[in-house]
Amino acid sequence: MNTTKKITDRVETYEQARDAMLAADHSVKAGYNEDQVNRLHDGLAADAADLVQELAREQREDFTIVADWETAIGSDGETMSPDLLPVVITVQASDQEVAYWAAAHKLFDYFGPVIEALGRTDVMDEEFFGHQGRTALLRVAAIFRGLPPLADTELCHVP
Repeated sequence: MNTTKKITDRVETYEQARDAMLAADHSVKAGYNEDQVNRLHDGLAADAADLVQELAREQREDFTIVADWETAIGSDGETMSPDLLPVVITVQASDQEVAYWAAAHKLFDYFGPVIEALGRTDVMDEEFFGHQGRTALLRVAAIFRGLPPLADTELCHVP
């Protein structure tokens, strides 16, 4: 596998890959043998990937979404209100839209394609918040940015 492929497979931006490549090229000029250079390249790629992950973590915030279930059309064509508790879900994301997607994926992982109270066996991630033009299953009542609010203020100071 060539050096460029090793490095660019582990980082997310061109600039990070370029910086890692420049450092690797400098080491080659310093007289390392081929095995040392390969180990160095692997180390640089891993370090660059770790840096990208750390930066991504720093740019994420907590989002708490509070939503209730939309009315649904039953198999008999009648409008019904699903007998489901409201949803309160906290996810980490870089912005509100990403938070909705992350919450949709978590909800799909929890419910799967079958939500009996909706009479559905074919639910998809995109439907929870109405992505990609789909009818939303959930109606968002509030979204909180930052740490989730807690009812017991003493819990707010737990390390």
